[in-house]
This record gives sequence, structure tokens and C-alpha cells, in this order.
Amino acid sequence: MLKSGGSALLWGSEHGEVAAARMSLEKGADIQCMTADGWTPLLLAAENGHGSVVELLLAKDNLDADSNGRLYNHHTPLSRAATNGHEGIVKLLLAREDVDPDSLDNFRRTPLFHAARKGHSTVAELILATGRVGVGSLDEFGQAPLSIASENGHEAVVRLLLATNVINPDSQSSYGRTPLWWAARNGNDAVVAILLATTGVAPDSKDKYGQTPLSIAAENGHRKVVKLLLAEDAVDPNSMDKYGWTPLSRAVANRKKAVMRLLLERGAIDPNFKDSYGSIWLDAAVMRRRERVCSSEAAACEECRRPRLYRRK
Repeated sequence: MLKSGGSALLWGSEHGEVAAARMSLEKGADIQCMTADGWTPLLLAAENGHGSVVELLLAKDNLDADSNGRLYNHHTPLSRAATNGHEGIVKLLLAREDVDPDSLDNFRRTPLFHAARKGHSTVAELILATGRVGVGSLDEFGQAPLSIASENGHEAVVRLLLATNVINPDSQSSYGRTPLWWAARNGNDAVVAILLATTGVAPDSKDKYGQTPLSIAAENGHRKVVKLLLAEDAVDPNSMDKYGWTPLSRAVANRKKAVMRLLLERGAIDPNFKDSYGSIWLDAAVMRRRERVCSSEAAACEECRRPRLYRRK
């Protein structure tokens, strides 16, 4: 990270060499000096988890503890420490009045967002304890900390954020995607179960393209998630997206055999579908045969890898 010719202070901060950093400061090194790509000593120390160096730097009167240097992403030392889960450094930074716990980077993401994204529940708890953060603040793409934690399957962070009781558990991104939608897409069944048990979560909400959590889970072959969603009375198993595709047709097109069987076992499933052009159908007899094939072994399963989509006049 450090460019050739960097000062001893930058080198000591990056590598956790307290003695080198202290000596450099005593000799008059600029505490706000930067690498060629905009990293200050404090940013380097916070990034790499060097608490002793951070303490040394924070003790200096002329330090800007909230400076993002000239980083392209505008991350502050707190953002970097939160991203990497450095709890001790997060505590040190949050103890200062000149550090904004809710600072925004160039994607409008806060330190809490970064902690939630990486699953650092203790760091997220420390930030929340300041009482000075927007728990449900949205980034440039409309995602909240709960949404990104759900997308990445961080169960502890999801529970922590929901426990604040000040967020919308069904907030939508720019594409209309909720925390449940993201959890379903990535097969995070534990998070899906938590969200389904949360008041205010719509289990059958549609995104910009009309896809529901069930549809996206079926498309990606997440059987456990599909099973959880099918158990919800409010979920329509035949819901069509804007292209006329149902959860079953998504599963067939992507050759998700286990999900196909699960959907077909659900009595309300309609195995025929018609797309928005009104020309492509999935024959009910083909699907009934596919159900039998998927329950068998050996060469017959080769059939399942070739969805039988065809045109009817």
C-alpha cells in the first residue's frame, strides 16, 4: 500500500511500529502527511488494526481524527476500522467528539453500514450505542444496514438492528428489493426465518421487475428458503413477474431440480406458464414427467438438465 519514498511515520503507522512512528513525530513529521494514494498515518493504523499507533496519533493536538485523507472512497479512520472489525480502535475513535459516527463515504455508506456488511456485530453495537447514527439510513442504491446484513447472511447483526425498533424491516432499495428479498436470493435461510417472524415484513413483496422472494429463491435453487416461504399464507406460489415467469418456471429454466419437486408437491402450483409475449409455454405433462424424473437416479436425470420449453401456435 505504501508508496516508495513514504515517511517513517507512514511506514510505522502501516506496520504497527510504534517506536518508528513516535521518533518520526518527535523529529517534526507532519501528522497529516499522506501516501501517493491519499492514506494518512491514522488511516493506515486504523486499517491495519494497530491500536498502539492509533493511541499515539490520537494523543496529538493537531490531528484531524475524522479526515478521509484523499481516499477515492472518502472512508474515514472509523469507517476503515469498522470495515475490518477492529473493535478496540473503534472504541478509541468513538470516544472523541470530533469523530462523526455517521459519516458518509462516496456511496453514502456509514461506518454502521460497513460493519453490517462484514458481519461485525460487536462493532455495530458500539456504533449504535453512541445514539448518533441513522440506523435505517440508505446508501446511494437505497440499501440500509439491515438490507446488506440480510444479503450477506449476518444473523447476529440482523437481530441487533431489528432490536432497535427504529428501522423499517421492509425497506426497499432503488430496485424495490427488501431485506427479505436479498436474504432469499442468497439462500440465507436463518435470516429469512428471522425476517418472516418480524412484524412489518411483507413475505410476497415484488421488486422493480415483479420478482418476489419466492421467485428469486426458486431461481437460485435455495430449497430451504423456498420451503420457508411456501409455509407463509401470504405468499402466492404462482406469482408472475413482469415477464410472465413464475417461481416454478424460474426453477425449471435454471435446472433447480430439488426446488422444482418442492414446488410441484405444493398442490396450488400451476405447472403451465405463459410469458409476456404470449408464446412460450411449459407443458403440464412435461412437468409431471419431470417430477418423476427428478425423484429417480441414473441416466434419467439427464433429462432434467434440458428444460423442455417450446412454442405453441
